Amino acid sequence: MSEDSDFVKRIASRFSAQALRASTPAVAKDSTDIAARLVSIADELDRLKDLTTAIPRSLGKVSDLPASLLAELSSVSADELEDQIVTVINAYDGVANIDEILVGLYRKFKVEQTRKFLLNKLYRMMRSALLYNVPGRKGLYSTKAPPEGAATEPEEDEEIPWEVEPAKRKRKAEEDFSRPDFDDEIPF
Repeated sequence: MSEDSDFVKRIASRFSAQALRASTPAVAKDSTDIAARLVSIADELDRLKDLTTAIPRSLGKVSDLPASLLAELSSVSADELEDQIVTVINAYDGVANIDEILVGLYRKFKVEQTRKFLLNKLYRMMRSALLYNVPGRKGLYSTKAPPEGAATEPEEDEEIPWEVEPAKRKRKAEEDFSRPDFDDEIPF
């Protein structure tokens, strides 16, 4: 549970106590209603925190753990950007492409990232089971695990930009510059 939800639940318990000491049934009912609403708000805070926090699925839900225990866990070391990425993808119903993530990061958190940096971060998040590829769709990332038996890794022949060998990138650049029509494309 977070500090905020703990605080709201403490206030709710005070309203519950006030309902027991109330002088009239109307005051008791109002205090009970307020307490119930505050408890539901605290539960919603916990639910939203779970949705927006990047935590490996192997641990399950950890919002009920105290902060001191969370600090001791090595696999709960998601950084702020990972939490923001998960939040953005969840805002798109759990599935988003790179453009949606870039725009979502800026609109929700005013965070600007380069496409290359974000692709690398998404790749690392997939390797640590925080995100998944959408089976049969290139370039879509999901916070939901794919169905059993669905391929989650890129196909063998699919090139991943950050894994292309430096020598291959150099050959590709040399091929581009050696085209005969290349000089015609230069605007100056």
